[in-house]
Amino acid sequence: MTSTSTSHKQPSDRLLFLRLKTKDQAAFMRAYEAHRAGIYRFIYFRVNSEAEAQDLTSTVFLKVWSVVQAGKLKDYRSLKGLLYTVARHTVIDYYRQGQESEVSLDDETAQIEVIDDRLDMQALMEQDGDLKLIYSALDQLKPEYREVIMLHFVSELSVKEIAEVIDKKPGNVRVILHRGLEALRKLTQDEGEEEGETEKLSKESNN
Repeated sequence: MTSTSTSHKQPSDRLLFLRLKTKDQAAFMRAYEAHRAGIYRFIYFRVNSEAEAQDLTSTVFLKVWSVVQAGKLKDYRSLKGLLYTVARHTVIDYYRQGQESEVSLDDETAQIEVIDDRLDMQALMEQDGDLKLIYSALDQLKPEYREVIMLHFVSELSVKEIAEVIDKKPGNVRVILHRGLEALRKLTQDEGEEEGETEKLSKESNN
């Protein structure tokens, strides 16, 4: 007897990207469901505000749908490349415009509804264990180090996908990633030692 479980298998990013080229709205919603949390988390680490991250995440997907409707997917090589390139530029625009980020869509491109059901950032933080400590250290890194580390480890993009998003060669991305990780490792070690000393002093003061 043939199993029917395969009928519920989620389509791959590659298949979704191909379907988006035909302006398939169902494929867009699948992409939204699959990548909404990742885009939200990427943006949250850039703006450090849950409310702003929620709004900008919705903006990103509206912009992506606009790109799909305009038939401009030929400018991108992958679904993640499309999503995170738009997300990156949306954050840049957010700061450039004095934290007023809006997207203007005409009637034709606004025929898609992005459901803004609030994501629980606390749940995401708990799911990733030491993310709070890492975030604190990330904030002290050079912007290019922070961005590449977030794209690779938080958003789980490959070096090739990151190269597409930030418009650099894969070799350059690897160098930035290596240097960023070295800097991050030093920062987290220093913070860990400081926390250890604080805890030790606290215990001693209670004795």
